[in-house]
Amino acid sequence: MADHPDPVDPTDEVIEHSPLERVITRDGETVSVFIYRGRADPGWLLEIEDELGGSTCWNDLFDTDQAALDEALKTIDEEGIHSFAEEHVEQRTLRALWDAAVAQPDIAELRRTLDSANGTISFHCACGLFAALASTPKLRTPREWLDLVTNDYLFKDVTDAQRFMNGVMTLYNEVVHSVTELDAHCCPPPEDRSAVREFCEGYMKIAVDDPASQEEPARAMLLPICALAGAVPMETVNLCAAACDEYPERWLQRAHEELQDTVTSLHARWASERDSAAELQRQRTLPQRRAAPKVGRNERCPCGSGKKFKKCCAQ
Repeated sequence: MADHPDPVDPTDEVIEHSPLERVITRDGETVSVFIYRGRADPGWLLEIEDELGGSTCWNDLFDTDQAALDEALKTIDEEGIHSFAEEHVEQRTLRALWDAAVAQPDIAELRRTLDSANGTISFHCACGLFAALASTPKLRTPREWLDLVTNDYLFKDVTDAQRFMNGVMTLYNEVVHSVTELDAHCCPPPEDRSAVREFCEGYMKIAVDDPASQEEPARAMLLPICALAGAVPMETVNLCAAACDEYPERWLQRAHEELQDTVTSLHARWASERDSAAELQRQRTLPQRRAAPKVGRNERCPCGSGKKFKKCCAQ
């Protein structure tokens, strides 16, 4: 009987791990096969992890856990186990958010709500929106952007609203951490065109209203995100491709592949503006000290008129 890797969290009630998960050793290399899903999701995710923690994730969902295992075994047979053990960067997936959901089930609950409820933005759109909030210089309170998430969604009761808000703030914090500390791992994989479009739509909901986005070179850096969101005409895409001596299809493909780098670069580009905005906000909230003692209404006016303050400059 094959060995099974330890699950991420045996008591977790959000992520369901298949009993078909296992450790496979061949030709001196060992990999772990993980097959899991959200408990409310119909499909199974397949992931193979090497001994150094390098991860390969399949973008397509599998109808059954057995189908996922069959695909893993077939790939190992055809491509060799060494293909998973080579030094590589973890694929750009939402695995970081899945891992966060294990410890913070509010994210998984929010994702189910956003993807199933009418009147809200999608989960990927919310991730893009939060990524832009973490990057653009203009400071916004939750009151200013929350309506973009809830839209016209009607809560069942106070408990439903509280659960939704808990999920929103948890996801917001995870995405901000991803953009600021993890090179924007919250971006969807380039192969998932629908998710990429939704992410970019969410990003532009915030970036388009920030004055800093109208300045060069930020405008040029934002063009790929605008194009992926479907917010620019094809003529503009053709011009951008021609400037890079590429076909439009290749330019768009590169925009998909480099989305994570683009989001990271924009965050770095606006770093000084964010710091200045934060300092200005801090100065505005500092308590103001009077240059001179407060003058009572019945005291002599300090202007020297000889009148009482209330009959002079106080009017």
